[in-house]
Amino acid sequence: MVTRPNPRGSRQRHLSSSTNGYSSALASLKTHVLSYLSDLEARLALLDFQSSVPKSPTDSESNETESAGQRSDHPDVQLRDLDLSVEDIGTFVRQGVELLQSIRADVCSYLPDDFDFGASTSHALRNRLLDFDVRSKFPDFGMPTMGQLRSRLSEISPTSPLSYIPTLKAHLSRLQIHLQNHPFSAPSNRTFPLPSISPPKVLSELFAILLEEDTEEAIEEDIKKARQEEETMHEQVKRALVKSQQGYRLIRFEDLPHKWRNNEFVHTGYRFIPAKSWPLLLGSIFQLHNETLNIHTHLVPMLSLISLAWPFLSNILPAPFASIDTTWAYGTFSHIPTLLPSNPTLDLLPSMFFTLSATCCLLSSVVWHLFAGCSDELYVESAACGDYVGIGWLIAASVQSVVYYGFNCQTTHLRVYTALCILTGLAGSIFPFQAWFNERRHKKWRIVFFLGLCFASILPLTHLSLAKGPLATLMFVPLDPVIPSCLSYLVGLVFYASHFPESHFPGMFDWGYSHTLWHIFIVIAVRSHYQGMGVLKMESRTFSCSSI
Repeated sequence: MVTRPNPRGSRQRHLSSSTNGYSSALASLKTHVLSYLSDLEARLALLDFQSSVPKSPTDSESNETESAGQRSDHPDVQLRDLDLSVEDIGTFVRQGVELLQSIRADVCSYLPDDFDFGASTSHALRNRLLDFDVRSKFPDFGMPTMGQLRSRLSEISPTSPLSYIPTLKAHLSRLQIHLQNHPFSAPSNRTFPLPSISPPKVLSELFAILLEEDTEEAIEEDIKKARQEEETMHEQVKRALVKSQQGYRLIRFEDLPHKWRNNEFVHTGYRFIPAKSWPLLLGSIFQLHNETLNIHTHLVPMLSLISLAWPFLSNILPAPFASIDTTWAYGTFSHIPTLLPSNPTLDLLPSMFFTLSATCCLLSSVVWHLFAGCSDELYVESAACGDYVGIGWLIAASVQSVVYYGFNCQTTHLRVYTALCILTGLAGSIFPFQAWFNERRHKKWRIVFFLGLCFASILPLTHLSLAKGPLATLMFVPLDPVIPSCLSYLVGLVFYASHFPESHFPGMFDWGYSHTLWHIFIVIAVRSHYQGMGVLKMESRTFSCSSI
């Protein structure tokens, strides 16, 4: 078998063999993009000018005498021949210019100005550069404001100019979609041409080099894909709402829009309720669907925590409210079975922090699984982010309880490691709101992220082992029930990551599946850890306050 040479591979190896290779490609990319944008801006300005010129009698007579054959062969149809208002054309031009200027500002912000061109590594790229005075092609433009820079920096990672390349490619695709979807239609039913709006082929090749893609893949293909995604999402939502009868009936997995498809092994029982029908969405808590068990496995334990709220409230309420007699209420709720049994021997700070974090985690989970059946993407994504925030704070509180009792008599170390726990909680509150975090293809990275938060406990435990000895630390961290708590989290995580059992028996576990098991193990872990805090409390004076 004859193997064909791979031109991309050879170019890529050549490019990566020198530190100047990527700089050369970035320089060429920046030059061509700015030149292309400058040309587009000039054409849009001409289009806007032509639309504002009134039609003269001479033009009317000329148009009447021109034959249909002559009109169809003419390379450019005049704007005066089109049945469009000046406002239509002005809106089209204005939107195009805004997109164009935004891209130009980004390119100037993210791609460096100074490049070191190597003699050999950039020779092929230099040959592609046209021989012209680049500066003469660029009109004057204003620098972006600090607010604009912040908003753009939030979309990409500032680690290197290469991280901006996918964003630039996507923005150029958006610009092409706008230019190609103009409403201009000539009397001969031909689309009104905007000459040379397609980007030069060299841009496709440069993107291919910088993104390590096939050189045959052109920007036009990305434009087509982006347009299809943009058009089909609204259609998918409409079809799903029709299938669900505006949320009154359950639908199947294949009826869902693509962004709502999270588990292909669960085939039936999906809600799709518009947010405006919020009573229907709220009432679905008490209806049977494939999220019912996911909701109630955390809703019931969360409600049981109300019996622990009264002691905390009596300590944190302002003076006028603290004097209110709540004995009757505490006596009433104390008889309700609770996830975390009251333990008066625990110190208020770790006990309250853990209880509130557990409540936050369970509540955010309930909200997420409730809104998973909503047809409004904003609510779905916000609820998912809230769920991740709750998990982050539960991890932080779990680690902090061990830190609190382990360093009970070492105030400085206690403050340092408590601050570390708070930082992990804050990290769990920030990262979920990044655009990439909730995408299904990044599920493994979400798992790694939360495991990383758990591993924050290694640092204080290592400190304790060095200070007190490994054996003493192992005896302090009780095998029962703190270790079972960790094991419960790990076992639940295995179900969460593997989608077992529904991945092995698709469609057979639609009403209770791996995520339900994950919830159950979380509840077991929370209760086990809280019981373990009582053991930590009893051992803390002997362990933490003993001489080193």
